[in-house]
Amino acid sequence: MIRRTSLAAAAAVLSVISSLRAEQPTTRPVYMQEAATTTPAAEDRPLMALLTSAGIGKTLKDNNINVYGHLETSYIYNFAGANKNIFGNVFEPRSNQFLGNQLDLTVERTVNVTKDKWDIGGRAEVIYGTDSQYIHSNGLNWYPGPDEPQYQVDLNQLYFDLAIPVGNGLRIRAGKFATLLGTETISPTTNALFTHSYLFNYAAPITHTGIMATYQLDDNWLVEGGIFRGWDQSIDDNNGSISYHLKLGYTSTDKKLGAIVQTVTGPETPDDTGDYTTVFDFQLTYAFTDKFSVAANSDIGYASNAAPDGDTAWWYGIAGYAAYKLNDTFTLNGRGEWFRDDEGVRIGVAANYFEVTAGIAITPFPNDKTLKNLMIRPELRGDFSTEPVYNNSSDNEMYTAAIDMIFKF
Repeated sequence: MIRRTSLAAAAAVLSVISSLRAEQPTTRPVYMQEAATTTPAAEDRPLMALLTSAGIGKTLKDNNINVYGHLETSYIYNFAGANKNIFGNVFEPRSNQFLGNQLDLTVERTVNVTKDKWDIGGRAEVIYGTDSQYIHSNGLNWYPGPDEPQYQVDLNQLYFDLAIPVGNGLRIRAGKFATLLGTETISPTTNALFTHSYLFNYAAPITHTGIMATYQLDDNWLVEGGIFRGWDQSIDDNNGSISYHLKLGYTSTDKKLGAIVQTVTGPETPDDTGDYTTVFDFQLTYAFTDKFSVAANSDIGYASNAAPDGDTAWWYGIAGYAAYKLNDTFTLNGRGEWFRDDEGVRIGVAANYFEVTAGIAITPFPNDKTLKNLMIRPELRGDFSTEPVYNNSSDNEMYTAAIDMIFKF
């Protein structure tokens, strides 16, 4: 199923998201499992340990430069049979086969955003695997089409950061970077479940190419805003117009509660600069204890003159999450979701969509310096729709079992 929808038609190109984990605590809340919210500590990843043993890792660390990545492989089983499509799962459309989803390599220097000094940093991230064909932005796709070949390379992020000592510290980011809309990300290391929500797949953009400013008002409040070339536009632009992003974030003093309200708006239809597409994104996280946490994400989007009858097209939904950490080895994760595409411009078929997913994140060797970076995540999922879209458009429901393995290096 094609994801990046041209809002003048019913289909376009699949997109995915890569996570941005900035220094500010409210840039994007992390929910469910314990996952890195900033650049992972150099000593926690085998690649930096290897570079240190080779004599260059210490120099990199002393200059706040980190080199790291991850490998993800997976298998997903459709109980309806191997020849049935997995409708609605953008990253996982192929049933009953093993996939090499992501081989990620990142070089990053995070900036120290304070009121005392200037600082320069940035990030370059490349992904190879079956996921890459779904995340290409306009102008950075060198392949003839999906599955040509099945394994592709994508320049996922390439940006520069500048910390300016103004007030509490201002960060300017310029380049290609992942959107901050939505709770889920492209990186499996910062998601609790293997499969993604409908909101992640269809409700919002995936990447921006432009410039963004982030300012921490105080210990609790953050504001962010910027301009970019449009939904998943980079070197090329489908209409040459500018889109806009604005966000307000809150983190409680005890760090238990996180909330975000944000929006993106601008002309997104190809060769049309007059009709605007707008999405409002709401995120809420709360940690009841060190072991139990919940989260919610809701999106409301509309596009002018995008419906088949020329009217405004609407889409909206909400997803709820919960996690319980049993111990250092096992964390139980769950998600329930409803998504509505009024005119079928986002997912292809106008309907109500529901899904329920339950999984467990397993860290088999939590105390081993190297093997603690290994995670295995089995899950069960049920998808339901008011239209027969599943299993080659023959069923209103679909049941899948999946497992992925992640190794952070």
